[in-house]
Amino acid sequence: SIATKIENYMEAGSWIRRMFEEGDQLKRQYGEENVYDLTLGNPMGDPPEEFRRALRDALEEPIPGKHGYMPNAGYPSVRSKLAAYLAEEHGVPLEGRYVVLTVGAAGALIDAFKSVMNPGEEILTPSPYFVGYEHYAFIADATIKTVPSDAKFHLDVSAIEDAIWEKT
Repeated sequence: SIATKIENYMEAGSWIRRMFEEGDQLKRQYGEENVYDLTLGNPMGDPPEEFRRALRDALEEPIPGKHGYMPNAGYPSVRSKLAAYLAEEHGVPLEGRYVVLTVGAAGALIDAFKSVMNPGEEILTPSPYFVGYEHYAFIADATIKTVPSDAKFHLDVSAIEDAIWEKT
């Protein structure tokens, strides 16, 4: 037996997977260049050769333990380099100790929600939204509250302000 709440979340997850598979079918039918698949957030292009070369170089570099577990927040040297890049890019001071690396946006959002939210609080999200957000809220023991976007799908700041209360 499985909890009804989990069963419902599994069904929602299956729905987005079905849309992803339909996108693959449409690409085969009409050509990849004619289908814009926005279901799972996969990149729409291959990584550049420079990236692939850097991966090959990293595999060849003799670093003991490089294929083992890393610190939970990521390698300190990578976090420092990323912080320096972001600090320059955005013109704000940032140190590597404030950067946490995750595997994808889902992990980052879940970590952030679990870090700052208490059970029963709510997350505001503009509508329409990615259905995965409901799963992230579930894991954080929070709820999703949708706020309508404007006619151009931009944030409606006044609607967001009106939706905020002590549980937000």
